[in-house]
Amino acid sequence: MFACQQAYASSYVSLGQAAENFMEPVSIFTSGLHVICYIIGGTLILGAGLQYRNYRNNPTAIRLSTPIVLLLLGIALILLPLLASLSPASMAALNESF
Repeated sequence: MFACQQAYASSYVSLGQAAENFMEPVSIFTSGLHVICYIIGGTLILGAGLQYRNYRNNPTAIRLSTPIVLLLLGIALILLPLLASLSPASMAALNESF
């Protein structure tokens, strides 16, 4: 009976260990979101270039605001992960990992 209680007591996980175990999947998810932002941002910038080329060929078919909005959204999506990695919270986490 005592051995069973001792085995059960050794299976407790502290709050710090639980938080550390939780941070690994979160960091993988965050890295995936960064990659997705880069891909979608690049695609929007490419689409803005194509829309602008179509606008230059036929200005009545496409409004000029369309490629401008696509360009701004693409730049915002590319800068979003960069700004997140430069934030003080991520810098503190980076310094704690070393």
